[in-house]
Amino acid sequence: MTFFRFFREAPERTAGMALFQTLAFQSRRPEFFVAGQVPDTFDGRFDLLVLNASIVFRRVKACGPRGAKVAQVAFDLLFQDFDQALREMGVGDLTVPKRIKDMGEAFYGRAVAYDKALEAADVAALAGALQRNLYGGHEAGGMQTVARYAQRLYDSLKEQADDDLCAGRVQFPELATVDIAAEVAP
Repeated sequence: MTFFRFFREAPERTAGMALFQTLAFQSRRPEFFVAGQVPDTFDGRFDLLVLNASIVFRRVKACGPRGAKVAQVAFDLLFQDFDQALREMGVGDLTVPKRIKDMGEAFYGRAVAYDKALEAADVAALAGALQRNLYGGHEAGGMQTVARYAQRLYDSLKEQADDDLCAGRVQFPELATVDIAAEVAP
């Protein structure tokens, strides 16, 4: 019966698919576009997914070799999804690879900016990075709410079990809870 073992999917692939689906679902939540005032455009959705994914991938990779594999599978699926979305939008076959390359560079650049601000717990620096990227340089009323959400996500991931994260199970803070907590805090 060892023959069928070759057709079984690797556990890291299954977990990476679950992680990708979790990130995609979280990044499509209406609260981000209403309370967070994220532009409901391709770029706005891309940047929101980058924000969530970069924070989660950083923590999942910290779980060790298994986590790194899971994060890589989810990352690959993320960019396959971007490729498909561009093609569905009518971007030409010759242009798609260049756009994907640009999106990859944008992902890594944003991840570095977000990491620096989150590590320092500097919500103002994070809000500045969000204004440049997520909000296209414009001032938005929901920017501070999204910055507080990102900081809460970053902090809460430290408390989540490695096994859960490596299985693609992530607990995200609620955007409304983040906003209320900020108003109540001294």
